[in-house]
Amino acid sequence: MFEKSRRSDIPRCIPAVLPVFLLLCAFGGAARGQEGPSLPSHAGTIHLSPALRDSLIRLPDQFIAAGTDTVVFDSATVLRRGIDYSLGYRFGTLRLDSAFLARALAAPAGPGGLLTVSYRFFPFHFQQEYTRRSVVVLRDSTGRDTLHVARPRGGFSIDDIFGANFQKSGSIVRGFTVGSNRDLSLNSGFRMQFSGKLASDIEVAATLTDDNTPIQPEGTTQTIQEFDKVFVEIKSTNLAATLGDFVLDLKGQEFASLSRKLQGAMGTADYRFGSIGESAVIAGAVTRGKFNTMQFSGLDAVQGPYVLTGKNGERAIIVIAGTEKVYVNGETQVRGETNDYTIDYSTGEITFMPRRLITAASRITVDYQYTDRQYSRSLFAGQSATSVFDGRGKFTFTFVHEADNPDAPIDFTVTDSARQVLEQAGGDRNKAVQSGVSRVDTGGIYFRVDTLIAGRGAVSYYRYAPGDTAAHYLVTFSFVGTGQGEYVRQQVGVFIWKGAGGGDYEPIRYLPLPQSQQVMDFALELQPVKSLKVSGEYAGSSFNANQFSDLPGVTSTGVATKFALAFSPRDMTWGDLT
Repeated sequence: MFEKSRRSDIPRCIPAVLPVFLLLCAFGGAARGQEGPSLPSHAGTIHLSPALRDSLIRLPDQFIAAGTDTVVFDSATVLRRGIDYSLGYRFGTLRLDSAFLARALAAPAGPGGLLTVSYRFFPFHFQQEYTRRSVVVLRDSTGRDTLHVARPRGGFSIDDIFGANFQKSGSIVRGFTVGSNRDLSLNSGFRMQFSGKLASDIEVAATLTDDNTPIQPEGTTQTIQEFDKVFVEIKSTNLAATLGDFVLDLKGQEFASLSRKLQGAMGTADYRFGSIGESAVIAGAVTRGKFNTMQFSGLDAVQGPYVLTGKNGERAIIVIAGTEKVYVNGETQVRGETNDYTIDYSTGEITFMPRRLITAASRITVDYQYTDRQYSRSLFAGQSATSVFDGRGKFTFTFVHEADNPDAPIDFTVTDSARQVLEQAGGDRNKAVQSGVSRVDTGGIYFRVDTLIAGRGAVSYYRYAPGDTAAHYLVTFSFVGTGQGEYVRQQVGVFIWKGAGGGDYEPIRYLPLPQSQQVMDFALELQPVKSLKVSGEYAGSSFNANQFSDLPGVTSTGVATKFALAFSPRDMTWGDLT
């Protein structure tokens, strides 16, 4: 039976506005009918009586799923929602229309009529009010004066919301550091993890932290623990969502396979209707780095270090921890001092262990992600797979779009002059350059030397001389290729002029080109009989080498196709051979 209560008996309170609950409601949807995760249902009866006039009927559940309610009178008449009755979904209150109630009480069945109420609801049980302190009114001995005092209430616990089966842990650190050769500095840190079931088929797991450190883990062990990983993950029977740091893996295709570390949001869905199965993945995020592949040969008796560079040979990169995949002669290598190799992520240097001997015949391939801190970079990807032909085939569609944001440079400023150079450079990186020389009145570390060279005429170069009164220049050097420059690097910050073709560096600054690329892939796989598999794939791609430029040739497109036939019978007979 349901409990009834007068409107005047309903407490006036401030509802708990919980972000977690809002996220769950968005995840579960309005839950009309069978949409979204399966919700529990309830059904009960109410005896009609004159006492119900001008009253609210309090149902035993709150957070009723909108549109799932049904009210039936005497097992025969279905009441009209919004006309014969109204239902408060948030607080679980039912109000009967006065005209309907009058007709029902005047019916031959009389006050003995029954209402049957059924609905689905979200299995949440929140208090109507959460307060840290309660107001208590005290009177003096004369009874004429009053004093309002706020007294602490019982301690609030997360168990009050999610129940005792919710697991949580964490730490908080506050401190300071002081020394004889350093200033006073404050240190703080917060980290929390929680996991558990919010409902019978809804699980949540999260790691939250306010730590922000550029320190990457060392690449000397087989497993890597990331200290700054932050995410919230919610799962149900058919749906899942992740917010924060995650790894996106799109597999199964030749031209659109992808594995990237991202920061953003990802949602997955997996449904089955009879023999037809459907799955989908969609993600939108900020990429932590660019992807690159390096292939090179080893050197006899040289275990390393071998230096990884950017796509254009940049040396000043940071490899994203845990993203590298190393192959030697096609064999996958395992990271760790007791395994095959170690890596210094801050310098991009790989060193192979003695158990994996490197020779001039060794062919080394490294896939990795790196950051060069040029532009903010975003990625949008989606993949949908559907079974076809009664489960004997699968059709997969994949779309990936990755682009730099030309309006969000990171470690430099796009001035008007730099923008003009980029617009005229097109897709040629060697044209997107500016002089790396700047003159200063004091504090220079290079001075300019003007001389004559036979066959070249007048030549100017810069000599490293910090503290010299004639040193009025600050010079930035860029790597232009082995034997393509005039300067060599003697040590960090020190460059020596060697003449044309005698070095690897030039006094210039490369302006980074904001790029974008996208791939659209269609794949069909059929298995008409048990031993025969036929597959085909078609992909189209587009690459913009410089989003600032509209010159011809900046954008290039391409297509790729693949067809495969595989026959693999379990038993095969050839003459007398089986």
